[in-house]
Amino acid sequence: MGRAYYRFGQDVALRLPNGQAFALQDAELGAIFGEAETPVCSLRGAFSAKSFYGLVARGVIPPHPDLQALAQPVTVKLRLNEDLAKNVGKDAPTLNQAGRRLSLNSLTDEFARKLLMMEAWHFVWAKPLGDMLPPSSKPSENNAGISSGAMDDAQEAIITEMVTDMASELWLAAEEAGSAALPPDLASPLSLLDAVMLFFEEEEWDWETADASEGLFRTVYDGQNGSWMCYTRILHELDQVLFYSVCPVSVPASALQRMTEYLCRVNADLSLGNFELDFSHNAVRFRTGVDVTDVGLAPLLFRNLAYQNLAVMDLYLPEILGIVSGKQSTGPSA
Repeated sequence: MGRAYYRFGQDVALRLPNGQAFALQDAELGAIFGEAETPVCSLRGAFSAKSFYGLVARGVIPPHPDLQALAQPVTVKLRLNEDLAKNVGKDAPTLNQAGRRLSLNSLTDEFARKLLMMEAWHFVWAKPLGDMLPPSSKPSENNAGISSGAMDDAQEAIITEMVTDMASELWLAAEEAGSAALPPDLASPLSLLDAVMLFFEEEEWDWETADASEGLFRTVYDGQNGSWMCYTRILHELDQVLFYSVCPVSVPASALQRMTEYLCRVNADLSLGNFELDFSHNAVRFRTGVDVTDVGLAPLLFRNLAYQNLAVMDLYLPEILGIVSGKQSTGPSA
């Protein structure tokens, strides 16, 4: 029986079926290899308090009132479903390669896409960040009031040092054993057009070319608060990609001043993207964009760009329509 670990140098984004991502910080992929064909694979890391509460609210993680009351990052352990674990490998080099593939977050890699879905993992335990032991391993007191697993400070320091040294040695061994080059199809970046087309294909979006010479594509998105037209524009000469959501109704001339003030107020609170008012058509649209000069466009990056855009338009669409109809004031709701 053997063990191997792969420590990621970045956050790992685990996704729900609706595309929403939750960042697992300081993530480490581990596996226990034995005589069985399928290794036991786990993923450890920390969710921010906000992400942890969000996953609890969505039923992904069982409620933990004691942890939720702490309002601090939470370390979790997840175990990979057995049908996927069998594809991870049987030794440290193959685990190391699997970790590298996950780090790329590439939609061209079906294996990585499946493992980056939250549904591929099931919850094992959670504990406050910095707590060395999982809940099941913590000392408890017997009926006589004597601690059945108590350790003094010196013993705890020795055990902690031993565990840390073992983990470091296994990690270094996995790094050395898995230093082989990545497969060619994972190392070559996609063109802007290919990355966008792959996103449409993977998300099963119906799209059409609005202007091929301008790199303009359009589709219709159905949100919770309405449906609207979306446009993707590829600026090849600038290595930029823009994504637009366009309000389904134009703004009447009588409401232009109120709409302008409203959009300025909303933009002041946005961290990504901005609303625009096209006065030539009295159209409200929301824009997000990215410059990928010298780095290429990862399909997952374009996915984030698009879904962030759609979420913002869906959130503010009722108030925008309210201004168009004259029922909404210029101040956005809290």
